[in-house]
Amino acid sequence: MSNHTDFVKMFEMYAQYASHAANVHQTGNISIPARGLAANVVEDNTQKAMLSQTQNPQNIHVALDYGAKKTHKEANEFAEANLEGILNGFGKPDLMLAIKATKPRDEYTGRKPATYNAIANLQRRVGEMESTYEKKDVKKMTKIATDFYEDRFSAPEDEDALALTRAFLKISDELAVLKFQDLYKELGVEFMQKLDGNEAGYLAATLEGKDFVQFYGGFLEMKKRFEEASERE
Repeated sequence: MSNHTDFVKMFEMYAQYASHAANVHQTGNISIPARGLAANVVEDNTQKAMLSQTQNPQNIHVALDYGAKKTHKEANEFAEANLEGILNGFGKPDLMLAIKATKPRDEYTGRKPATYNAIANLQRRVGEMESTYEKKDVKKMTKIATDFYEDRFSAPEDEDALALTRAFLKISDELAVLKFQDLYKELGVEFMQKLDGNEAGYLAATLEGKDFVQFYGGFLEMKKRFEEASERE
């Protein structure tokens, strides 16, 4: 069995406990699955018998809440020890979706720091450009493009190219936006090339030390919304 499969099973058990605990707490209703989970989480036979028969929702909720916390802790401990292996089981589309939705660390210092810092820098720049484009902030688009080309053509031999680019950017907002779009595509390609083959390792480094069970639950919700939106298009 893969690390990913093992983790998914652990997460699903946690999700069952958490869901039933919330339902019993909110409604006071004790379903047969909730009673079974509550009885299974304790080892003492006397407590098992009590939970199998009690009509007191509070007793059931306490056991389910304990089960949720216990399985949450166990799943996180497994993830901490096998994080990259779990992520390798995601598949590339899911990895890309998770990376896009996860804020990079300020600095990467563990394995492959130069590579991961370069990827993070590109991810931040592409993310900023995407947000700027979506907001149709022409002034900021022009500044981002100008700053980029000022840096690219900073060598003395690039003086003519810089002068031409400056003039191009000043002709009209439409041309500045076109230059911005070209740059956005260029950096997007560079980001994907740099990330290729490093997806699981980079995301594992980004998520290191964080509550992976919480992350995974949020990821599943985000993926569901993304798929529903795609179906409507």
